[in-house]
Amino acid sequence: MALAILMARPPARRETIQAGLILILSLALFFWPAVFGGRVLLPADLIFDVDPLWQPLAPEGYTQPANPVLTDQVHQFLPWRVFTLRSLAQGQLPLWNPYTDGGLPFVGNALSSVFSPFSLLSYLLPLYSSYVVTAILRLSVAGMFTFLFTREIGLGKPGALLAMIAFTFSGPMIVWVGFPPSSVIAWLPAMLLTIERALTRRSGVYVIASGLMIGAQFLSGQPEVSFYVVLAWAAYAMYRAISLEGWRLSRLWPQLVRIAAAAAVGALLASVQLLPFAEALVHSATLPSRSAEVANRTSNLVTQLFLDWRDWPTAVTALLPQFFGTERDGSYWFPYSNSVEQNAYAGMVPLALAVTVTFHNVKRRSSPRRRLILFFASLAVVCLGVALRLPLLNAINCLPLFNIAANGRARLIYVFAVAVLAGLGLDEVVKGHQPFRRNTLHILALLALISLCLIALAYTGFVAFKDAVIRSGRDFMEANWGTPQLSRPLEYYYALVEERYEKKLALFRPTNFVMYVPVLVALSWWALHRTPSPQPSPVGTGEGQRQRTSARMWTYAALGLTMLDACLVGMPFNPTIAPEHIFPTPGAIQFLQQDRDVYRVSGTGLILYPNSSMLFGISDIRGYDTVVPRRYVDLVDRIEGHYRIHFHSLFTQVNAPLLDLLNVKYVLTDQKLDGKWELVYEDAGSVRVYRNQDVLPRAFVVYRAETVDDASQSLMRVTDDTFDFRHSVVLEEAPRDWMEPTDVPAGAAAVHITHYEPNRVEMTVETAADGWLVLTDTYAPGWTALVDGHDTPLYVANHAFRALVVPAGTHRVEFVYKPAAFRVGAAVSLLTMVILILRMSFIRAALLFRAKEARSSCQ
Repeated sequence: MALAILMARPPARRETIQAGLILILSLALFFWPAVFGGRVLLPADLIFDVDPLWQPLAPEGYTQPANPVLTDQVHQFLPWRVFTLRSLAQGQLPLWNPYTDGGLPFVGNALSSVFSPFSLLSYLLPLYSSYVVTAILRLSVAGMFTFLFTREIGLGKPGALLAMIAFTFSGPMIVWVGFPPSSVIAWLPAMLLTIERALTRRSGVYVIASGLMIGAQFLSGQPEVSFYVVLAWAAYAMYRAISLEGWRLSRLWPQLVRIAAAAAVGALLASVQLLPFAEALVHSATLPSRSAEVANRTSNLVTQLFLDWRDWPTAVTALLPQFFGTERDGSYWFPYSNSVEQNAYAGMVPLALAVTVTFHNVKRRSSPRRRLILFFASLAVVCLGVALRLPLLNAINCLPLFNIAANGRARLIYVFAVAVLAGLGLDEVVKGHQPFRRNTLHILALLALISLCLIALAYTGFVAFKDAVIRSGRDFMEANWGTPQLSRPLEYYYALVEERYEKKLALFRPTNFVMYVPVLVALSWWALHRTPSPQPSPVGTGEGQRQRTSARMWTYAALGLTMLDACLVGMPFNPTIAPEHIFPTPGAIQFLQQDRDVYRVSGTGLILYPNSSMLFGISDIRGYDTVVPRRYVDLVDRIEGHYRIHFHSLFTQVNAPLLDLLNVKYVLTDQKLDGKWELVYEDAGSVRVYRNQDVLPRAFVVYRAETVDDASQSLMRVTDDTFDFRHSVVLEEAPRDWMEPTDVPAGAAAVHITHYEPNRVEMTVETAADGWLVLTDTYAPGWTALVDGHDTPLYVANHAFRALVVPAGTHRVEFVYKPAAFRVGAAVSLLTMVILILRMSFIRAALLFRAKEARSSCQ
């Protein structure tokens, strides 16, 4: 907020401070349990429902998670935050994550947002307190810069306040507040404000400022949302440049240079994040997977352009955000997405004002704001159309890059555009424009009528087709039963379908006020419209005072209704939890922590849910990450019993020999195992711990090497039942000067890992003959190896891992992670920052010099 105040013009700083206080107070009340109640803004109670390992530790009275759709906050971002804090506390940058998926780039996955401005602040705070502080900070940045931007483009104070409140508390902003998309979109208003000033004032300072904001959003951890945010920024910048200069290239060119310079500054500043992400993405399974999805689409062009209908029904959430139910109470019922991804709710008053001001200015060709309104209306329509895959607009989703992006998140830009339009609309209302107020009432009445029709239709349909609805729910459960997500008795899921049906019906009954918000808002606006205009006081200024009083009344009403709407719909969405209930340590975990060796674990089903082990410093062969090395994914997907759903890596059984190679020493399961599995821990719960008696150590020496031509052949060979990975290694590159020993030592070489850190592994190796040291950590660009302090070639081993030649004798071996992408990116970011500081210093010195000359000339 301090930055927003500094960027406000001196005469406007008072109103900016007032707006900031309103926003901070509103956010504090919105998140009051975490701000004032000593609770943590984290849905961590879902572990007591999802994970059998934590089910026995559920608090007394626990029945169900407060919001199970927010699982990523618990199983991705919390473990990643803890890992980052531990790494920084040890004086290391968290470049590599050794705890999941055999090891993988950490900064390179982007979602970790290590260098986000919001993350940097959170590192200075206690972990649990940082959640609500950063949530409020993100929303404050979004809201305050929306206020400043709308004031900059000519909105009055009432309209700017409404735009601020509408965007800050819009449905997408609230449901995404615990995820990286909110960190990215929060910078869009600041980007627009700075480029607006850069173009209108032809200011190099604001070009730099715009670049800083672009860099901040790139660092905030969601490349797909960044893609849309930068496009929206560029579209506005081009619109403003053309509005100011026309289409004549000689006049337009300097503005285009400013736009390009701002974009370049932002990209260069964020190189420390962008380059590692690009490198990790190229070597990950994500890009080929999405490209394959595009290639495998069987629908023809006509179908894609006009009939890609699955997202169309979610348009109703712009009017009725809980029409499909909510995961909070188990009433959600829509097969193609969850409530977070589909939310497009901007609030009833903002939506009505946005629609009214758009239609109002379509007719008024002489209106000075017409082009501005049509730009934001077009932005809203295009973004919502792309998100919903509407006819014709779905052609954008078929374009390169768009066809592999999460286009549904364009809803975030849609609600921002609606918020700006709503502010423009409120300005018309407070000016006393009676036809506009009446048209707004008509739009609200129409929206209320549509909502009542949809509610009646849905309720009637559920009642009339009860048997078919329940049958479809049972069919879904039967089709997916037996997977890790549905592993309980089938009767449990039958009862769940019946329960969900009843909860779905309850959504549409009048006792659920949230469903009838459109009607309540329309009635409130009608009552306000029917209220006689305030009469001037005897000592007042007559008509002018009456208009000012009326303007304040309409302003307070619009802000109050929008805030009340937001609280009813959004306040319960992000639950809190008592700190002592966040991942208590089960007995099985305490048992594993007693083993100080270097090893990995796995679990069956949802036991020890992927990434959970990171919180306790335990490595897992499974993981939940979006940018996993492709070689590791290809290998693990071939293991019998592996089950992958989206980005989750799970196992249904653990009998595959390759688990020995992957250093799986322990398995947590509710199954009874035998053979190589020795029961070593059990308690009153259903989860047992078994130790693998055939496990290979993380690092070992073999004396035989097989060389194949490429990755596909190495994968085929390693997964071949005849391959003996205990005594041989598969390579894809013929090693130089390597000769297999004629006499293979009878005993195993002694390998002792002395230091195992995320970015460095040190060990001593004692071998009687030249051999191959195999380390079953994932191979990735950036890993280097040293033997006795000297660089040595590092090879891809067994398709996904690392190996090097170790001579006979005793040696000290180091594996060091020094990715070139990060080093180059960090250097570019640092150099760009230095250049910008020097440039700003030069500009400041020039301004001071001119001011001094001006004073001298006056004297």
